Amino acid sequence: MSNLEQATGLILTGFSRYFQCFQLMTQGARGLFEKARWADAQDISKQRIDLYKEIIEEISRELQELLKEQCADISFWQALKPVFRQQISSLDNQELLETFYNSVCCYLFGHAHVDEHMMFVAGDPNRSLGQTDDSLLNRYSIGSSIRALIYRILSDYQLNISMENTERDVRNIVLAIKERVLPNMKTERSNITVEVLKSVFYRNKGAYLVGRIYSSDRQQMPFVIPLINNERGAMFVDTAIFDTDDVSIIFSFTRSYFMVDTPIPGQIVAFLKQLMPNKEIAELYNAIGQNKHGKTEFYRSFLKHLQSSDDQFVIAPGIKGMVMSVFTLPSYGIVFKIIKDKFDPPKEMSHETVREKYRLVSRHDRVGRMADTQEFSHFRFPLNRFSDELLAELNKVVPRKSP
Repeated sequence: MSNLEQATGLILTGFSRYFQCFQLMTQGARGLFEKARWADAQDISKQRIDLYKEIIEEISRELQELLKEQCADISFWQALKPVFRQQISSLDNQELLETFYNSVCCYLFGHAHVDEHMMFVAGDPNRSLGQTDDSLLNRYSIGSSIRALIYRILSDYQLNISMENTERDVRNIVLAIKERVLPNMKTERSNITVEVLKSVFYRNKGAYLVGRIYSSDRQQMPFVIPLINNERGAMFVDTAIFDTDDVSIIFSFTRSYFMVDTPIPGQIVAFLKQLMPNKEIAELYNAIGQNKHGKTEFYRSFLKHLQSSDDQFVIAPGIKGMVMSVFTLPSYGIVFKIIKDKFDPPKEMSHETVREKYRLVSRHDRVGRMADTQEFSHFRFPLNRFSDELLAELNKVVPRKSP
């Protein structure tokens, strides 16, 4: 077996190890929710975030042992990429496999060689999210009794914890559907269907049933039911959500990642994208815990936006930070932060301390107050897109990182 084949096998084995562990951690969320073991749930969530880096480091060391000097040879990786692409062409989760391969490259080369010839930078332009497999959904017809429908849904998703007051919750959901859904659908009940993902979304003290209500004439609305553990051995329906903007907030980057069983994450993302068409693909992958591929999707989206826009990066409005310089592209709703070379007094800390504090944000329960972050190294921007004011600022506060 050639080194190319052995290296491909090692990377595939590494991804399989990562994904199996990721799934096992995720599948434990139901039991932790039922037993109200919130501290354990937070610990597992943090371990799941750290898992990716741990596996990447393991596989990279194994590759270094196998390939020796060849491991640092860019031409070897340029030859490996098409071999790896061929091996994954018939596998599920190809986009995640490409990101895993990229992560190995970045670890071995210190993020210094982000090159389409050796990595999957642009991705496959012909690949789409596709359709959510019917096996992932429970489908219901509203029929003549909305009350019977809601009882059935709650019964199908019955957890090992009793309902606090089922009749009250069903009554409230039925009332909400009659007041907020049926008038907007403007069609006969017989034409209305409810689809709910079989996988329950767990986060903090909530278990979310996520689906949609749609009609034969292609009208649709989200259908999200949050179930809350009252910590006294019962749970209740917190609300019923039918508004796209409200669902978008639940899946916001200011919220912790969900624990949701996703054998093929792209299919879950495809369904969520139907509910929230304005939500970025990167943010949806982040929301279900695949934040490394979310980072890949963000980078690809950013490159595409640069090609289709011509405005300049400028200093972000607001009060300047003491440890970070912040800038933005007005046509792109993201802020970029770069650690200053020297910190303004009274700040006394190292660059690594700053990085660790931002990593903590990703691992912490953000509860809608803090924004998630993505850390990049050797990130390159087109110099001609920087305003004179921003260039002057960067040359002043981060001269070691400026052109």
